[in-house]
This record gives sequence, structure tokens and C-alpha cells, in this order.
Amino acid sequence: MSQIPVKMVTSTNAALHRLRQLMKTVHEEVERRAYDLSLQKDWKSGRELEDWVEAERQVLSCPPSELRESMDEIGIKAAVPGVDAKTLQVDVLPNSITIEVKVGKAEERNDENIHCPEFGERRLLRQFALPARIDPQEVTAMLGDGVLHIVARKASVTGSAILKKAETSKRATA
Repeated sequence: MSQIPVKMVTSTNAALHRLRQLMKTVHEEVERRAYDLSLQKDWKSGRELEDWVEAERQVLSCPPSELRESMDEIGIKAAVPGVDAKTLQVDVLPNSITIEVKVGKAEERNDENIHCPEFGERRLLRQFALPARIDPQEVTAMLGDGVLHIVARKASVTGSAILKKAETSKRATA
């Protein structure tokens, strides 16, 4: 399994700015793809919405995922087959985790026609609103066999563990 770096977002403003930038980038990618699709159909009028929806499907992908919660941690599994660990980005806030990866185009050869272009460039994007607050410094992410595994300690568990440790050391010194 490959360890994935986890980026702790320290400011809500920074997170909102990054989200705005990401939304703008994705919108532009979808817009370009919808335009290309309309060109392929010789600008047939009345198909704009159909082209836009198809462009979104080709540009964006939401990986199948599982969110689980135990007494002291939250776990996420996300299917990301064929994704290189270096291209994955995991952003963490106390109440959410975002997974992002941009998957590159498949290799093209000039002597072939592609009839089913499903390996095009696309962006895997998923944000999880968490059922409990987590400690952003206590998050690990690992990639193995096409599945991303994220484990986050709950904030209250980390806080209570620190309190218990302090109480234990007080008793030991008394």
C-alpha cells in the first residue's frame, strides 16, 4: 500500500477559495468539452443541454465510496482504480474530507480510430460531510489495489485521550 499525503486545511477562507477555484476550473473543462461535442454534431440546434450533460459525465466522476464510523474514528473507502498515488489529493477539515484526482488521457496512436473514448481526461472528486468532528492532524490515507483507505480519529476521542493521559500522570506523580 502507498501512503498518500494528507493536506490539513488550516483556514475555512482558504478552503472556500480553493473550492471556488476548483469549481471554476471544472466548469471551464465541462464548457470546453460541451463545445467540442457540439462541433462533432455540426452545431445541431436544441442539443445544447444534452451536450452539456454528456460533457459533465465525461469530465467529472464521483468514485463509489463507503463512510463508516466507530466509537473513536471515521473511515472512508473510495474506489479509485488505475489512479497513481502521486496524483491523489486528500484535503481535511474538522468536519469534512475531500478526495480529488485528475486522471490523464489514455495513450493515443495515430493509426487507430477510437470508437468508445471512455479513458479520456476526467476528474475524480468527492467530498464527505463527516458525522462527527475529527482531528485533522490524526488522519492517514493509504492506496492499495485501487482502493483509497482514509482513517481519521474523532476530535473528542483525541481530546479525551489527552485528558486521561494527563490524569494518569498526575496520579503517578502524587
